[in-house]
Amino acid sequence: MKKDSKRKKLAEEIGSRLKVMRKALNISQERMAANFGVSRTTYTNNEVGKTFPGLHALKVLADSFEVSMDWLICSRGPMLYGDRMEQKEETGLGSVLVEVKELLEHMEHIPLLRHEVLSFFYKFKLENRELVETSMKGSKIEEEKGND
Repeated sequence: MKKDSKRKKLAEEIGSRLKVMRKALNISQERMAANFGVSRTTYTNNEVGKTFPGLHALKVLADSFEVSMDWLICSRGPMLYGDRMEQKEETGLGSVLVEVKELLEHMEHIPLLRHEVLSFFYKFKLENRELVETSMKGSKIEEEKGND
């Protein structure tokens, strides 16, 4: 892939995430442009991937809206820093449940993901039957203790 096409693809991906973020925060393009100190046309060009947001815009997103730059630029982690803090505070089963909930939400909207995950799960069960049975027996015993 050529350098220009990689740059264009990245701009489009960031633009798409800008739009997702703006809608999640329930903010109009006009208001977002005003927060960035740019025209609505400039902001719209950022959202459609024609241009990259400027450094000032990125700082506003991080400082004022707590948008994670990892999420915006690299599509890693939660969209908002507050979400990251909540995840760090959770321990044990709670943090696993957050991940499972996220996976289930994605599986609901992406049939291919649902198919792949279930295929992996059934294959794992077949190849590791003894491990799965032992694990299930252990969880049933714990469940029975809790009901006593």
